[in-house]
Amino acid sequence: MQETIWGAVDVIEMMRPVRGAAELEVARFERANNLALPKNYRRFLGEQNGGRPKDGEFPVPGWGVTVVDTFFGIGTGDSYDLQRQLDRLANPRNSELLPIATDPGGLRLFLGIRGPHVGGIFFWDHKDSASQPVQVADDFESFAASLKPDGAYDDYEFGLPPKHSA
Repeated sequence: MQETIWGAVDVIEMMRPVRGAAELEVARFERANNLALPKNYRRFLGEQNGGRPKDGEFPVPGWGVTVVDTFFGIGTGDSYDLQRQLDRLANPRNSELLPIATDPGGLRLFLGIRGPHVGGIFFWDHKDSASQPVQVADDFESFAASLKPDGAYDDYEFGLPPKHSA
């Protein structure tokens, strides 16, 4: 059986779903980190709590195209645990961004949790010391709707020459 969120229009189909997080777990995470998660992301955690999407390709303006390998979850007890990912940041209690997913190369997707871009979804190529987070969606729901099967997006359209050019 395939697991989905959002409903008929904006669906993330998971290949490797994780059990949904209980409301108490989400509230405890928010309290422990002094933050409030946007409703649409809280809903995702409650229904899916992370996992590997079947279709995860998305564009990054000025950078190219990548895919969501895995969404992080609450209380997973492994390297994909949301708290573990947040704790890896230099100053997690003051961070404006919460790591919510990874691509196959270990680059991260973030959710804006404080400051002017609350609710926005950002991609950051942290391996490039000159790079800054790039906003890829205004909110989690529009990000979920942007996820497509591998090969659906053209790198050239989003800032890079095609991957397989001669």
